[in-house]
Amino acid sequence: MIIRTQVAPEAIDKVTRLFNGSLTDIANELLQNARRAAASTIDITVGQPDDTGTTLTISDDGTGIPDPQTLLALGRSDWPSETCRREDPAGMGFFSLAGLTTRVETASFSMTIPHDAWTGNKDIEIEPGTRQAGTAITFKSTITSAEAITKRLQEALLFYPLRATIDGEPVKQADFLLSADNIVTIGGLRIGVFKTELSPNHANINFYGLTLNHKLPAISEIEHSRWSVKVDIIDDPDLVLVLPARKELFQNEAAQRLARNCLEAIYRTIAAEPFHRLAFDKWQEACTFTDLPPAKPILSPWRPAPAHQDYRERYAPEPIPKGAILYDAGEPSDDISLARALDFSDASLKLFTSIPAFSGYDWYDAIPAYATDAYRCLDDNGSELESDAITQRPHRLTITLASPTAPPIELDTDAAILACDAYCPDDVAIAVTNGSTIDADDLATMIYDAVFSPSDDADADSWDSQSSRFQHDAQVRAVEILNGSSAAVMADIRLAFFDKIAWRIPRGKKLTLSYANGNTELALADLEETAP
Repeated sequence: MIIRTQVAPEAIDKVTRLFNGSLTDIANELLQNARRAAASTIDITVGQPDDTGTTLTISDDGTGIPDPQTLLALGRSDWPSETCRREDPAGMGFFSLAGLTTRVETASFSMTIPHDAWTGNKDIEIEPGTRQAGTAITFKSTITSAEAITKRLQEALLFYPLRATIDGEPVKQADFLLSADNIVTIGGLRIGVFKTELSPNHANINFYGLTLNHKLPAISEIEHSRWSVKVDIIDDPDLVLVLPARKELFQNEAAQRLARNCLEAIYRTIAAEPFHRLAFDKWQEACTFTDLPPAKPILSPWRPAPAHQDYRERYAPEPIPKGAILYDAGEPSDDISLARALDFSDASLKLFTSIPAFSGYDWYDAIPAYATDAYRCLDDNGSELESDAITQRPHRLTITLASPTAPPIELDTDAAILACDAYCPDDVAIAVTNGSTIDADDLATMIYDAVFSPSDDADADSWDSQSSRFQHDAQVRAVEILNGSSAAVMADIRLAFFDKIAWRIPRGKKLTLSYANGNTELALADLEETAP
C-alpha cells in the first residue's frame, strides 16, 4: 500500500487560530507582502475610534494582486517565481486577518470579506478594481485608542526598509545597527558588531523590518571585551521563518551559515583592534576566518582574594617582566599567607594570576606556574616541629611554592594560616613565629580575610552581624596567640563593652563598674572637667 500526506478539509475551519489577531502580527504580515510586491511606499490611515475599535487602511504602490482566489487560498501563492525563490512566501500571511471583516482594493478587483467568511462557508462577492496601482487593505482593530495604534505601527515600521507614512506624516525610521562599533557586510547580511554584551531579551535580527530574537554567537576576551552582534538581513533567500507565526528563524543550513558569518564578523573586527585577549582555542578559531596574531602577552598582577569575597578581583593587565611567575590561586588562606610572606621576606617576585585559557600560546607556556605546596614550622635548631597544636609558635616559618617545570621557591614569613577547614576563629590552625612583631590587629585581619565566609542560609544572621561577630572572635584569638589567655579575656570584655555598653553612656558622664562572684556594682557620675 502507498499513501501520501494530505491536509484535511476541516483544517480550514481552524484558520482563525493560525495567528493571534494582534495588530502587530497583522501589520508585519501586510508590510512583508507589500515589500514582496515591489512597493516603494506604505501609506497608513487611522480612522476615528469607536466603542468597538478603530478602522485602519494599509496601502502600497506595489504590483497589486491579480487573482482574488489565490489571495484566499490558504498555503497557495501566485508570487513570481523569482520572488518565491528569494522570499519563500507561504500563502498564509493574509490569513493574519482571519476573523476580521476586511476590505481589499486593487487595480484588478475589490472585495469585502465578512468576518465569518474566512472558513470557506460563505460566498464573497468580487467587484471591479478601484485603484490604479498597488493594494489597499482595510480592517478594524479592536484597539480603541488611536495613540496606541499609532505607537504599535511606528514600532512595526521602525526598521522597515521602505518609506512609510501614518495619516500623511512620515514615520521615523532608524538603522537597526545604529551604535554598532563596526558593520561587516557578508553576502546579503549587514552584521553589526558591538564591543559589549547585548541583552539576550532584545531583538538581534531585523528580517526585512520584522525583528526577531535569535541565539547568535558572542565572543568574550579574557578580562577584556565581550563581543556580540545584531544582523540586518538585506538579501538572503535561504534564511526563512518558522510558519505560520514567523517569529523565529527556521533552523536550516542557512541559519548555521548565519552563525558562522557572525563569528567571521566578530573576528574580523577584533583583528582591527590594537590587541586582543582571546583564549587560545578562540584564537585558533579566529585564524580560520582572518589573519590574527597571538594574544598580547599581558597579564593581571596577582593579588590575594579574601574568603568573604565571592569573586577574584582582576587588576589592569601589565607587560610580563623577565623572571615573572604565574601563581595558581588556591584557598583564601594560602592567598593571605602568601601575601604576608611576600611582604615579610621582601621578595622581588613578580606574581601574575594564572589564566588556563591562555595555555597554548608560546609566551604563556614559557612562564613557570607555581602553587602553594607546604608550610614548615622549624625550631631554633632548624628541625621541623611535629605538633598537632592549633596554635604554633615556631622559631622559623616558611612557605614553599612548587612548580611542575621549575625549581621550588621557599619564602620566610612570620605568620601563616595553616588550615582553614573551620569556620570559627578559635578552631583555625595558625602559626606565628616567636620573634614576630605582628600586632593583634594585623593578625586578626589575616584571620578574618583567610576564613570568614558568611552563611546565606535563610535562618542565618545578616552579613553585617556575622561579620561583626567573626571580627570580635578573630581579635580575641589574635590577642590570645600574641599575649596569652588573660590578655584575651580582657580583649573579649573590652570589645563587648564597646559594642554593647559604651555608646549607651550619656555624654559628660562616667561609668564605674565592678563585678565579683556574681555581685555587680554600677555608678554613673558627672565627668570631672579637666584643665585646658
